[in-house]
Amino acid sequence: MIVALQAWSDSPELPATDRGTSGDIWSSGTPGKPSNSSGLQHWIKISGSWVKIELDSDERVHHPFLPNVYLLERFWLYDSDVDREAEPLGIEASTSASAATSDRSLKRTRTEDERADKRPTKRHRNLWYEDGNVVVQVENTRFRLFRSKLAKQSPILKRLLDERFSLLRDEEEADVKSFNPGFEIVENCPVISFDSTGVRLKDFEELMTAIEDGYPSHLEPPLFSSLARILEASRILQVERREQWARNAINRFIPLTSIPLLLHISQILS
Repeated sequence: MIVALQAWSDSPELPATDRGTSGDIWSSGTPGKPSNSSGLQHWIKISGSWVKIELDSDERVHHPFLPNVYLLERFWLYDSDVDREAEPLGIEASTSASAATSDRSLKRTRTEDERADKRPTKRHRNLWYEDGNVVVQVENTRFRLFRSKLAKQSPILKRLLDERFSLLRDEEEADVKSFNPGFEIVENCPVISFDSTGVRLKDFEELMTAIEDGYPSHLEPPLFSSLARILEASRILQVERREQWARNAINRFIPLTSIPLLLHISQILS
């Protein structure tokens, strides 16, 4: 998962140090080799690991709620699963940027998909309801959920569900399987893979938990890492209500100065 963090500040510059401790930022350098020159590429050391940061822009954008605060930088954080040579993607990524993937990344993805197909599937420990009427599979994990509740979350989910259930509408199960070898039914529930959407397992898990539990606004918000995963999954699946909720929660979570922000970054990679 790639996460974009927006750092709001009334300070003109990000702090830069010449120390190698956790949380320090090296400007325009490579891991362990800091450079004092200005630029858009940075590295941050988190729990002993170097993570690449792309600074999106130095153009000032004012905060929507606080008139005296402007957008200092937008951080693009790469985790260990991301090709560090690929273009930076994130919350505001465009379709063209998302499509810019190297051949090497595509080959790696295909290999990972093939390995995932060979892995045995397992049921999610919490999100498997005995009275659910649809089984959703993400990577090698299956969720038994409710079609009507999923369908009203987003047009993408509704389309995927309608396409699969339409096969059963006028045909017997045996006939459907004969014409669709990949069609599977588990405990009278059709199985639908969401892997084609690009959503990741942990992100989908957090989003479904948020939908089921609700995360009431009067309670303490979840961890920042959970918010980031909910935002990523809801963006991919176009769950607009949850996406906006996660955005608002993140805006409240991030402090107005960039120094305390570094304390929260490590949670994203946990």
